[in-house]
Amino acid sequence: TTKYADKTFEKVIDATGKSVLPGFADGHTHPVWAGDRVHEFAMKLAGASYMDIHKAGGGIGFTVQHTKDASLESLVESFKQRLDRMMKFGTTLVEAKSG
Repeated sequence: TTKYADKTFEKVIDATGKSVLPGFADGHTHPVWAGDRVHEFAMKLAGASYMDIHKAGGGIGFTVQHTKDASLESLVESFKQRLDRMMKFGTTLVEAKSG
């Protein structure tokens, strides 16, 4: 007999020959923001410090300003897209941070 022989389930999934893995729990993410800082990556590769990037108008101040300037609708839409992408890659729990 099996451990659950006397139980009933809404749906039984045959996982024979498959792997069953738990979802990823992201305990610290900032999914609501605006402004792309991809240009800073090249600066970092070239040896720029965080202060160099900040003085050039980048860094967290860049993101804060773009987030303030963004509409609520655009922030909500990008938030939904990010959560959807996270879910597609296996994240099933998100603890969203602000600031």
